[in-house]
Amino acid sequence: MENSVLFFDDACRETYHLLKEAGLIKKENKEEKYITIEEICKAIKDCRHNTEFYFQCGVAAANIAANINTVRNYSDLSIAIDGYNMYKDFICLENNYWFYFTIALAKTFVKKVLGFI
Repeated sequence: MENSVLFFDDACRETYHLLKEAGLIKKENKEEKYITIEEICKAIKDCRHNTEFYFQCGVAAANIAANINTVRNYSDLSIAIDGYNMYKDFICLENNYWFYFTIALAKTFVKKVLGFI
């Protein structure tokens, strides 16, 4: 379970970074590495959940998924899947926004892993 939480934390941190860069989350005065995961989760939850939000979440999930073996060296794919499911539940992915999330996830993952698009 510990590695699933690490995957979830990585996905939340990446989401926070992307949402901040997109202007959907107010920029903090302190560096991202000093912001606690609790503060990050609160900022993500407080963010307006619209098409841009879910698109950025899809990009974040793809970025973490593409780095599974290189950054954290997750030994088991089921760990990543558990972490992904925790993340998906956390962002409250709704059926009407699934399309934006999936498009971003697919495009980013293919670009990072296969190197094209």
